[in-house]
Amino acid sequence: MTIRKSDFHAPLPFFEKAFFIKLGLIHKGSPADMTMGEVFLMMKHNARRPGDPGFSLVEILIVFAMAAILSAFAVPTLSNAMRDMQLLAETRNISSTLNNARVKAASLMNRYRVSFDLDNNQWRLEKFNDSTNSYDLQQDVNELSRGLAGSGITFKAKSDTHPGSFPSASSSAVTFN
Repeated sequence: MTIRKSDFHAPLPFFEKAFFIKLGLIHKGSPADMTMGEVFLMMKHNARRPGDPGFSLVEILIVFAMAAILSAFAVPTLSNAMRDMQLLAETRNISSTLNNARVKAASLMNRYRVSFDLDNNQWRLEKFNDSTNSYDLQQDVNELSRGLAGSGITFKAKSDTHPGSFPSASSSAVTFN
């Protein structure tokens, strides 16, 4: 934008005045017929001076340091919350597959099972086929999500700690008749 000397005495168009107000260079109570020269004078008057209050570099660095410290505490908390949400989602997926197998077995009067591949962290829904005397895959193989690296969510063949009333032997399938 080129400013000519004659522009300093011409009234400021409305949209330019609105622009300067938005920038905070002039205030809303400025006269409607303000000229460009008056805007520059007002900007010069409103400019920061060396003695004006403001933030020093040290104060800004302290704020950034405090933000960094708070972030250092927030990141582990957020990653634990993400891991917990991921574990809950995986639990719901497995529970949904087990419930689906139970409902299908009861309604279709056939054997269904949910098989777990403990080595590959996968599970699948299978239907018993009477003619082949084996189980056929009913839906895609489900896999525990990779999710957060090192989250530790995996299938385990045998638990070191289990309730006393539960059997300690493990099985890789749950069958519904």
